[in-house]
Amino acid sequence: MHRTKTIPNKKIFRLLLLLFLLIGTTLSLVSCTKNEDKFIPPTPVETKQPVDIDYLNDVVDLDKDQLETDEPLLDLDEFDVKYIVTSPAQDTSTMININYMTKNARTSVEYTKAEDSEFSSVTKVTGKCYPFEETELVDGEIFEKRNVCRVTINNLTPNTKYMYRVNKGNDTYSDPYYFTTSGNGDTTSFLFMSDNHYYHGFDGAEVNEDLIQKALEIQPNLDFYFTTGDWVDRGGDSRDWDKFFQKAESLKYMPYTGVPGNHEYYDAERIGNKIYAAHFNNPRNGVDGFKGVSYYFVHNDTLFIQIDTQFKYNHQAQLEWLERIIYNNPTKYVIVGTHPPFNLDNTDHEKGLVRAMEKMGVDLVLSGHYHSHRYQANQWGGAPSSNPLLGVNYLNGTYSGIKGKPADADPKTYARGYIIDITDEKITIRYIDANGKVYNTYTINNKRKSPKEGATKQELLDSITDTYDPEKATLTFGWSPKFYRNVKYMKVQANYRNVESEYIFFPTPGYTSYTVSGIDPDLDYSYTLTLYFEDGSTLAKTFFLESDAVDVNPQVTEITATSAKLSVDTPPDRYRYIVRAYEVYLNGELRAVFNALDADFRPVTSTVLTHLSKNTDYEVVVKVYGRDGYMYHATTSFKTSK
Repeated sequence: MHRTKTIPNKKIFRLLLLLFLLIGTTLSLVSCTKNEDKFIPPTPVETKQPVDIDYLNDVVDLDKDQLETDEPLLDLDEFDVKYIVTSPAQDTSTMININYMTKNARTSVEYTKAEDSEFSSVTKVTGKCYPFEETELVDGEIFEKRNVCRVTINNLTPNTKYMYRVNKGNDTYSDPYYFTTSGNGDTTSFLFMSDNHYYHGFDGAEVNEDLIQKALEIQPNLDFYFTTGDWVDRGGDSRDWDKFFQKAESLKYMPYTGVPGNHEYYDAERIGNKIYAAHFNNPRNGVDGFKGVSYYFVHNDTLFIQIDTQFKYNHQAQLEWLERIIYNNPTKYVIVGTHPPFNLDNTDHEKGLVRAMEKMGVDLVLSGHYHSHRYQANQWGGAPSSNPLLGVNYLNGTYSGIKGKPADADPKTYARGYIIDITDEKITIRYIDANGKVYNTYTINNKRKSPKEGATKQELLDSITDTYDPEKATLTFGWSPKFYRNVKYMKVQANYRNVESEYIFFPTPGYTSYTVSGIDPDLDYSYTLTLYFEDGSTLAKTFFLESDAVDVNPQVTEITATSAKLSVDTPPDRYRYIVRAYEVYLNGELRAVFNALDADFRPVTSTVLTHLSKNTDYEVVVKVYGRDGYMYHATTSFKTSK
């Protein structure tokens, strides 16, 4: 059975909380006794402290490009450019990224505002080029040697339409390509599609382009094209990429952003993401090993994140990166793209991503892979949330190409996509086919519209409560919705045993509780909740959950003026080889430590207390330690003789 206690803020404390040594670990806080508040920590004091979440402070290391090599650039007298694609840069209001391939070293990009139709007032930009050739493929057609050129244009004017062309190296030019910088306030529109599967072995890929053109008719102000992988059928076959770039006429009219799917790695598993990265100039702001394939950008107060989850390598680093990016880029909405829908039961990907999405308040997760349409609204903990301010929306996109199409199916009804409009009030999703038919419309309301409510720091701290549920074996902390916009984050620190701290964020007013599961009825628990504020100050509150299920039954005998014998019961069988040691405190002072087992692994159940003061009352606290640290405790008292 457990009993909960909370340490009040303004109580006159009788004794200070002492530090005690955790067996084999570090120092931890002394708990309260079972029967009385004998040991109480000092009143929380507001202090100035640095942010202690290390990974939120990390700086992105711009490591070298996957294509970087000591090989010289190819410089043939062949004047052509291929595979031109525009992609969002990290800040789409002032930057844009361009990628293309060529066989000479004399190319450049010229850009101007779209109304300058004759390119009479251009700015010339020369990017960085890398020689690229790939012949070590499993089964695909090789990639003949060419240069991959990456260009980033900076210092653009927000909310402005631009066009650019590529000088092929001999003052002849590519067709013009267009893009519009963000910065027009609250409205963003984009087209989401997945699993195009461009394949050189069959015709019909143009239906994907038909779908894009129909979307542009419905929503002429599409800002970019957003895909979640399987652009081509086999990423290690150059013929499939040829097919994609030959058919994708819309590349000229809007930026493309995407993430690799499993098919981008087919025929190219052993060389990783090199081939995919060669075709796109995405922001290089992901973690090491995933630069240009996991990345983010901000567009009109919406944070877009693409995550390559095809490999579990560096997975924890990607989770921390995801939290860091969302934490450090506060926006009205957060939208994440990934190829597999990791929230489904049949996915083989880490559930840690689901927890991270919920923890950080992601609004919408877009995915593909399973070639079927599925929309799940406001999901929390694997089920629909009853709180409209709490939950993640998942959209699994269906085919946007014709691979797998039944022979009698109309390609224009089989290939489908999603027009997504973002305003200050809501996100609206329209599910369409290439004929323009709208099958469903979904709405996601803005969860971050609530203003900051007034509350003092002490009022916020005092609002924290704890509730123990013995049937569910959970301990739930609750707090005021006013934490939203008032508290930067909260640290939940388990004071007993070796448990990592949890950090709680408040992306919407709906984040008002945190539950610790797996509470063992035999063990004592203590948690300190620390609030971190924007000004660097902190306030803390400590909670205790005490067990009386295991009775140590301390007994003091053979009492003299200066010594006494302390005995304890043998631990229950379930803890016989888990209990490691006992600490004995007399009037709050650590006076003895003895092992629970002797050299022959027999229980040790007593020790002699020496150097006592005569005719003195002693309050005894016996603390029991196991492999993971402090477990539980018991108390007794005695008085030495004269």
